[in-house]
Amino acid sequence: MGRKKITSDNSTETINLENGQTGTKSASWNPQTVAIFCDLCIKEVGKGQRPGTHFNKEGWASLVANFHAETGNNYDKSQLKNKWDLLKKEWKIWKDLIGKDTGLGWNPTKNIVDASEEWWRNKIQINPQYAKLSVRGINPEMEAKLDMMFNVL
Repeated sequence: MGRKKITSDNSTETINLENGQTGTKSASWNPQTVAIFCDLCIKEVGKGQRPGTHFNKEGWASLVANFHAETGNNYDKSQLKNKWDLLKKEWKIWKDLIGKDTGLGWNPTKNIVDASEEWWRNKIQINPQYAKLSVRGINPEMEAKLDMMFNVL
């Protein structure tokens, strides 16, 4: 029997092993596949396939099929849901971090909020989860996509 490998974002992929048994393989996410996933999610949200906090059965089925068609990756619903949940968690932390602060810029070279070290120290003291965002933030284009995915209208 295959072993289940879970990545940092809890994604797995089912594969057929040489002995005919089913095993799992980790999902691989890069910026391009994440962008495709987000675009597909936004389309499903636009079609009304997210009646609450997650997609309905038809929405997930459409996401699985369209993600495979767009990327060639044969990820199942649980892998896509894991990515959805991880992105939502990061988005919530990001929104909490930047809050209503004004005068913050975006450093496209470093992919972080352009703020003083003191600002970062103060924020990280408030919530240690902000530390990872001081190294790699959410760029404005991705933030707009995540807003469309997760904002409850």
